[in-house]
Amino acid sequence: MPNKELEKKVQEHEEMVNSGKPRDKKATLKYILNISIVLIATALAIFFAIKDDAHEIWDYLSTADANYLLIILAVMAGCVLVRSFILFCFAHLFTKKYYFHQAIAVDQIGQFYNAITPGASGGQIMQAYTFKKQGVQVSSAVSMLAMYSIVYQVVLIVFGTVSFIVKYDFINSLGYFETGIKIQEMPLRLPIWPLTIIGFILNLGVIAIVFLMGYWHGFHNFVMGPVVTLLSKIKIVKNPDQTRENLRIQVENFKIEFRRLSTNIPFLLLIIACFTAYMILKFSVPFFVGKALGNQSLQPDYKQFWDCIFLSNYHQMITGLVPVPGSAGVSEAVFH
Repeated sequence: MPNKELEKKVQEHEEMVNSGKPRDKKATLKYILNISIVLIATALAIFFAIKDDAHEIWDYLSTADANYLLIILAVMAGCVLVRSFILFCFAHLFTKKYYFHQAIAVDQIGQFYNAITPGASGGQIMQAYTFKKQGVQVSSAVSMLAMYSIVYQVVLIVFGTVSFIVKYDFINSLGYFETGIKIQEMPLRLPIWPLTIIGFILNLGVIAIVFLMGYWHGFHNFVMGPVVTLLSKIKIVKNPDQTRENLRIQVENFKIEFRRLSTNIPFLLLIIACFTAYMILKFSVPFFVGKALGNQSLQPDYKQFWDCIFLSNYHQMITGLVPVPGSAGVSEAVFH
């Protein structure tokens, strides 16, 4: 999310929270109600995700290899620690009085809100707000999260490109995805190539547009002029002048944060290495789940391991297109 917009969202959230002081019973009840709605929504999401297969899931868990289950828990804990370490490193660019357990709190709050909001849109707002409550200035928190997003998106794109190249033959052989949905007894199939192309465009598009806006004067003028004017005429943009000013500020903020990263190469390489390690850990989970459930294959484990990582990365690229909390339902269909 762009810096200026994110900072505004944090301020709005803080005003909402501060309005719910104990002496204001109505505001306090409203705050408790909002928290309750979030918790109920989470519980319902979990319930509907497992309700049809609860007995089968329990059977799988009860017969799974306990050693591999412990490995899975260790891998997931490793993911948390690596993400938190990245946040901790970014925080130390702005303040030395910051502790690792605070970074863990910021990471987990972000993961929670990303999981329950469409398109993972709520995590950054709450992370910036949490940083502020921990004593970090909002402007610094927004800068940290902007740099985090820049590096993460670049590593994800590079990882996704490598995954697609390595597993091209397999992906191309699929032809289409079976959704498991039938329309008038006809199975609904999604062609793989359009999804793949759209996935790459969306993953690459956001950061590519910002780079072009920042470093290609002609493209910058094109977006600021004809594009904003067109969006205004078709009623997508209400205030074109304000939109142009917001875009200008966002592009300048991006250039500042990118310059900060590019002038600190050792730090940048450390963060890239951490994100790469995080993705390897994250995408290895299905491999260990398969092992826990007794998966047998003629392929050696190391080949299965890397196949799992590359295909899981491709899976994320496709499921990230769908604006539903946690890609619920879609994630399982694409995985299948």
